Amino acid sequence: MDIKIQQLRHFSLVAELRGFRAAASKANRSQAALSTSVKELEKILGQTLFDSGHKAKLTPFGEFCLPKINQFLKSTRI
Repeated sequence: MDIKIQQLRHFSLVAELRGFRAAASKANRSQAALSTSVKELEKILGQTLFDSGHKAKLTPFGEFCLPKINQFLKSTRI
């Protein structure tokens, strides 16, 4: 299964805006679609990115990934 840039963008947006609802609104997606996208990314990576009790609170793995993903996204912008 391949990671999609869109999944990385969704993860970054949720982390930046500290919530799925705000990120979904900014991305013009439903909250369910954004949540599914992040869940698929977590499945591919084999670890959770957000704490289950706090939807937008990063896990230590999420904290580790966020700057790397943001750097990658910055380098791929056209």
